[in-house]
Amino acid sequence: MTSLPSPDRGIPLPVLLSQAGELARELLQRQLASSRLRPRHAHVLLFLEHTGAAGQQDLLERLNVDASVLVGLLNDLEGDGMVKRRRDPADRRRHIVTISEQGRAAVAEVHSSIDRISDALFGSLSDADRGHLHRILVALTSGIPVTPSACER
Repeated sequence: MTSLPSPDRGIPLPVLLSQAGELARELLQRQLASSRLRPRHAHVLLFLEHTGAAGQQDLLERLNVDASVLVGLLNDLEGDGMVKRRRDPADRRRHIVTISEQGRAAVAEVHSSIDRISDALFGSLSDADRGHLHRILVALTSGIPVTPSACER
């Protein structure tokens, strides 16, 4: 019988990170199912909670999704009364998105779901390890533009 390779030696980091992301997404999806939100809806609401208001272009860049996907997400959230869209008075081509009171209530549920998921995913890690992982993931996802061409060297 052959044993599986040790995760730290046999599986490349991008694959491990992808597997961890898929697990986290699945857990979040299950937690949010009762509220009819999907993980990307939650991401939009969390971003708007943090920023207060954002242009659709800002959301596109932050979420790294196609414009049609973002429009669908915003349509869903606006239809459920969780966000409001309005034209920017300074530039009528630009839309400003804000979170509504109903959206803020949904974000409270999202935070509770995230807390439960965090305990399930990271319960075996020390607070220091959690902090270190958080800093690494922030560094990976904020400031380093990753494009397909960056991988074609």
